Amino acid sequence: MTTRMEERIRERTRIAQDLHDTLLQGLLSASMQLGVAKNKLDDHPGARALVERVFSMIGQMIQESRNVVSGLRTRDPLSESLEDEIAKIPLQTPLSSDADFKVIVEGTPKALRRAVREQLYWIARESITNAFRHSGATLIEVLLEYGSDGFRLVVRDNGIGMDTPSVRAGEGHWGLSGLTERARRIGAQIKITSGKAAGTEIDVNLHRKMVYEDKRSMAAAPVEETDL
Repeated sequence: MTTRMEERIRERTRIAQDLHDTLLQGLLSASMQLGVAKNKLDDHPGARALVERVFSMIGQMIQESRNVVSGLRTRDPLSESLEDEIAKIPLQTPLSSDADFKVIVEGTPKALRRAVREQLYWIARESITNAFRHSGATLIEVLLEYGSDGFRLVVRDNGIGMDTPSVRAGEGHWGLSGLTERARRIGAQIKITSGKAAGTEIDVNLHRKMVYEDKRSMAAAPVEETDL
């Protein structure tokens, strides 16, 4: 019973984190800009453009929220390979950047544990969408490395990067701290490297015993879903 309760708490925390990254942040930003537009409607010719921008932001926020809810309720992490799912991320999320996007697979793909695979997908999704929206990069790459000793996921871009204090400050921000929390949840090591005009790289490593599916458990019954 204690284990089930702890699992429910972790799941609720994850949902709160996802909603904070999409719904709450979007609403706060839209609300602030709408307030500015309201004060300028009578005496500023650019007010209309600002209001239109707010509506665009709200539309994007709604789509992101739908993606999160859809992923929580109906997404089957075993329906496609992890690399195929990651390759579709730029097509499923409203993004303004037209940076080149590549998914590179090294080694022979192996079956990943369901829970680990799910968290790796969300780590990749968060990293990729952040790169498209904020990095100003012309190239965003994802590396999936299936090694005999373990698995490695790397998301890198050649964008403007972040300074060291910004990366450290991320420990208290859902964006970067969320990646760290997801990695910790599956026993992975994560390293975030970035610098001004040096791009950003997010490197996640897992030991083979933590990431690869045990062949003897491939036919095991699915994990029971719990009410949230």
